Amino acid sequence: MTWTAARTAPTTIHSDEENRARVALVCDGLSGDPTVGAAIRRLGGAAELLHHVQSGTDDDPLSSFGPLAAQAHGSRVDSVITMTERLGLALISPQHESWPRGLDALGDAAPLLLWVRGAETVLAEEAAAIVGPRHPSREARHATLEFATSLADRGWVVASGVAPGVEELALRAATAMRGATIAIAPIGLDRHTPTVATSVTVSAEPPTAERTARSIRRARQILAATATRMIVVDEARCWNARMIAETARMLRRPVGRAAATE
Repeated sequence: MTWTAARTAPTTIHSDEENRARVALVCDGLSGDPTVGAAIRRLGGAAELLHHVQSGTDDDPLSSFGPLAAQAHGSRVDSVITMTERLGLALISPQHESWPRGLDALGDAAPLLLWVRGAETVLAEEAAAIVGPRHPSREARHATLEFATSLADRGWVVASGVAPGVEELALRAATAMRGATIAIAPIGLDRHTPTVATSVTVSAEPPTAERTARSIRRARQILAATATRMIVVDEARCWNARMIAETARMLRRPVGRAAATE
């Protein structure tokens, strides 16, 4: 099956109270915060969390989130939602049918929202991730091409990050095989310039967000959780790939290695 990533027309985001509360929390850097995730789970939603802190007392452990209740109805959230629509992005939460169910493995540390460009239904498919160094050796390039084309030929969705080298090569090879692909970006999608026409590109960061150490770590977690299995090419030469592999192991995902040095 061939998947296309054509979502360029403006979209309409359902700006209900829950979505606005989640956007406010994301904009404050709290997406993936286990304390926030646990509170949302316990109280029944992000909107309920903000209602709770509005009506709570100063000694409430969640009282520090009080200012966010006002932000959920403020111009900052309006701006993010408007820009999301103008960019033609989808905004999905854990209640959405296309939410990657693998993210449930992150528990309370799962992202609150995902910004999505392309065919978001691909996110519900079974995916294998391929990661490796930015400057792969000839053998590493060969191994990447072999894994990516083989997986795509067998109907697997190929997932990776957006870095040059092995990640870009894996997505490019799977796309050439007319396979479905997922790219996980650690940056707002308005700031991401794709080098490969992937089926879908995903970020837990809102538009205008810059790449940070936290966003890179979050993207690693999302990639490791979204994929049901992980292939690490030349792990010894890539610290980022080692971190992704370690996260995958912690999530009990099968991890395969391709030692590819010259």
